[in-house]
Amino acid sequence: EDGRFLYPGTGFADERGAGGAEGTKLNIPLSPRSGDKEFRESFRLIDKHADKARPELVILQCGADGLEGDPITHLRYSSDAHEFATNKAIEYASEYSGGRILSLGGGGYNVENVAKAWVTVVETLLD
Repeated sequence: EDGRFLYPGTGFADERGAGGAEGTKLNIPLSPRSGDKEFRESFRLIDKHADKARPELVILQCGADGLEGDPITHLRYSSDAHEFATNKAIEYASEYSGGRILSLGGGGYNVENVAKAWVTVVETLLD
């Protein structure tokens, strides 16, 4: 979520890395109430970034705080967003890193959402 609306107030699009790492970081701040449509659309930027970066390892950080019903954020993703993101990570890993992918947990302050997110990610990875 856009840092103007959510603590700690970071993650702006102009934060792209520093020094020799400039351009290696990609932030895509979404507006409050953004849902699956906006989430999917943001992957056009991620596709371009991945093609330029050509990662040797894809890390999928699976935060659930963007799911609708989280008490901290103002986003409205469904578990379909997690399935989509997982499939995109698999696609990037297949294309750039010999299938190497690491999935990690992340934020989420609604226990049911966290469970749904992880079940969706694991099921998608197993498919």
